[in-house]
Amino acid sequence: MKRGHWLYRAGSVRRLTVAGVVLLLATVLAQFGIAIEAHFGVDGWFGFYAAFGLLACAAMVGVAKLLGLLVKRREDYYLDEDPAAASASAPDPVGSEDRSAPTGQTPVPGQERGDD
Repeated sequence: MKRGHWLYRAGSVRRLTVAGVVLLLATVLAQFGIAIEAHFGVDGWFGFYAAFGLLACAAMVGVAKLLGLLVKRREDYYLDEDPAAASASAPDPVGSEDRSAPTGQTPVPGQERGDD
């Protein structure tokens, strides 16, 4: 019986979620045993840094979504509507020229390069 990767199994996901929540609660509850020196008043509130981290993360996701809307392009943005018309007017891509002769020399028909 072949089992999937351990991160994709339902039991593993559940255990990791529970472990993450326990770890987060432990870090917030550790504030009871650690003296916090408040510099601005509000940062002395219980759970301030957890709430600040959550709000900062949510703000970053929101800004990323807004930036995504600003720079989003159509799915076919780089496709040509008429490939025949585009290829007739477009210059040759770099590196498409004949490289059988050294630069500045005209290739001689029937002569192969490099086997002199």
